[in-house]
Amino acid sequence: MLKKKINFIVYIFILSAFFITFGCEKSDNNLVNNKLPQPGNNSEINQDDLFNIDGIIDPSNFGWPRTVETSDGIVTIDKKPERIHSLSLGHTEILLGIMDIKKILAGYNFFVDPSISNISELSYNLKEIGFDPEEVIGLNPDVVIASKYTDVDTIAILKDSKIPVIRAELDNSAEGNIPNILFMGYILGAEKEAAVLSEEIKSRLAIINNNKPENNSNRVLSITKWATIFAAGSESTEGGIIEQAGAINAAADSGIDGHKEVSIESIAEINPDIILLPQPKESAEEFKKELLSNPVLFEVPAIKEKKIFHVHPPYFTTLSHWNIRGIEELSKLLYTEEFVSIKFEDFKNWSEIE
Repeated sequence: MLKKKINFIVYIFILSAFFITFGCEKSDNNLVNNKLPQPGNNSEINQDDLFNIDGIIDPSNFGWPRTVETSDGIVTIDKKPERIHSLSLGHTEILLGIMDIKKILAGYNFFVDPSISNISELSYNLKEIGFDPEEVIGLNPDVVIASKYTDVDTIAILKDSKIPVIRAELDNSAEGNIPNILFMGYILGAEKEAAVLSEEIKSRLAIINNNKPENNSNRVLSITKWATIFAAGSESTEGGIIEQAGAINAAADSGIDGHKEVSIESIAEINPDIILLPQPKESAEEFKKELLSNPVLFEVPAIKEKKIFHVHPPYFTTLSHWNIRGIEELSKLLYTEEFVSIKFEDFKNWSEIE
């Protein structure tokens, strides 16, 4: 464990050097002074940040028990959890960014699907269970992390078994997820690691904001085709990525909320400059051919200029911090010259730090 902590600190030092090297290339935005917190040093935890997080009852309390308020009411955790289960992929992606995988009791079959999961390889190390809440009870967890979409009956069954359940929020905005990450870190006793991850998010966003042009009128449309075609409008993860990259979400600009079914004629009316296809590559290539060959779309700028791009689906559909990778990759597509010398890398999971 001591070796792990030492390696973690070394990793953060290297990470800081990475951000200093690339973040200051275009402007002196003080990334040099952006000190990342170190594990094991309480003075690095900004209590003011915790005071601003909804749900933390006493942000000055770093001992145990700890109490939080969620949409399901008050929850108290008596001691630092060592056995943790998450019912959500997005939450599990965050958990693996702030703690050892050995604390995560199990996963689900879709966790190992590389078309939707940013932790697919690592998830093979997790025990796979089904969706029966009795299987969760059988894991004997200290705490269960649930999402706002988790079935209320599942929550009730777990609570009846005296298992603390934390319904934690997630946001389609990378920056908007920082409070959620700090909240999870606090209630799980990983507040220092959560602070490190939060600072990395801020630093990555600073690199993007400091290098992208101030004015960008590109109208970007994110669509997928399964049985029918769906567009990502306002309040969608893909839409948030488009906007945080400095472009216009063409679907939202056309009045689409969330994910809505659209027709070829609707795509023509939206008239995007760029089209993104966040789905498996093989199906994306087939869809791209269909779009390019449809006469209804011949006058659409994205079709005329052949600006239709397959993008890595897990980056663009996750509600975890990994959606920053979507912002980074889209920025490289939109602003080739500005980002040509910047190399973005995937996040390191805590267990991968050596």
